[in-house]
Amino acid sequence: MIVDAQVHIWDPPSDNRRWPAGGEVRAREHIRNPFSASQLLKEMDAAGVDRAILVPPSFEGDRNDVVLAAASDFPSRFAAMGRVPIDRPGVALRIMSDWADHVGAIGFRFTFSAGFFASRGVSGAWLTDGTCDWAWRTAEERSLPVMLHCPGHLDVIRDIARRFPRLRITVDHFGASPGAVDADVVRSVREACALAGLENVSVKASAGPCYTRESYPFRLMQTCVKMLYDSFGPMRVFWGSDLSRLRCSYKEALAYVAEGCEFLPSAGRRMVLGDGIRQWLAWP
Repeated sequence: MIVDAQVHIWDPPSDNRRWPAGGEVRAREHIRNPFSASQLLKEMDAAGVDRAILVPPSFEGDRNDVVLAAASDFPSRFAAMGRVPIDRPGVALRIMSDWADHVGAIGFRFTFSAGFFASRGVSGAWLTDGTCDWAWRTAEERSLPVMLHCPGHLDVIRDIARRFPRLRITVDHFGASPGAVDADVVRSVREACALAGLENVSVKASAGPCYTRESYPFRLMQTCVKMLYDSFGPMRVFWGSDLSRLRCSYKEALAYVAEGCEFLPSAGRRMVLGDGIRQWLAWP
C-alpha cells in the first residue's frame, strides 16, 4: 500500500470563505489552484498511490473543513492532519478537544516558518519560551501525532521531544526551509538526522523534487533519503509528494524512491512508502 505523507487540497476563496491577507499570492507557489479531493483521487489512481494524508494549506487560513469533508467522504483513501490557530489558544484547544470525533481526523500540523511569524505578527521566541507548550501537552494527552514545519529551528524539536516523550512528532520536508535547494537541503538533512536518537521523532521525505535543480531521477534527493533511512531506520522515514508544488509528474515523484532508491531492501521500501506512516499515525 502506497501512502502519500502530505498533499494539500483546498477550495477557492469566495465571499463566504475569505482567505487571510496575502493568501492568494502565496497560493501561486502551488501549480494547481484550486485542488479538490476529486482531482487528487484521479491523480492518485493514475500514479498508483493508494492513500494520502491531507494537510490544509496555510494560505487558506486555519481551516479544516475541506480536508475533513474529504476524509469523511473517502475514509479508505484519506486521513486529515488539521490546523489550529496557535495564536488563539482558546479556539485551538476546542478544535483539538473535538478532533477525534471527526472521521479520519488523526493529528495536527503546525507551521513555524519565517513567513508564519511575519504574517501573524508573533515572535519566533514562542517556540522556546513555553508559549506553545499547551499545544504539545494537549496533543500528547490525547495521543494526537503532530507534524512540525519549523525550518531553522530543528533544535527546538529536540527540546519538545524530550519534554513530551509520548508526543509523536514528524519533521516535515527533510527538515528543509522553503526555497532551499541542493547543498542547503543536504545541510538540513544532516541537522534532521541528529534527532534520530529520539524515538518519538520521525521525518517526512516529502517534496523531494522541489528541493533540487536536478531532473528525474533526482539523485541528490535519493542520497538525502538514504541519509534519513540510515539514521532513523525504516519505520520513521515517510515518503510524501507535496503534489500541488511539484514541477515533475506525480509518477516521477513516487518512482525516484519506489524504483530509484536501490539501497532500500524490500521490507524497508514498503515501510518508507506507506506502512511506516500508517503505523506511526495509527491509521488502520
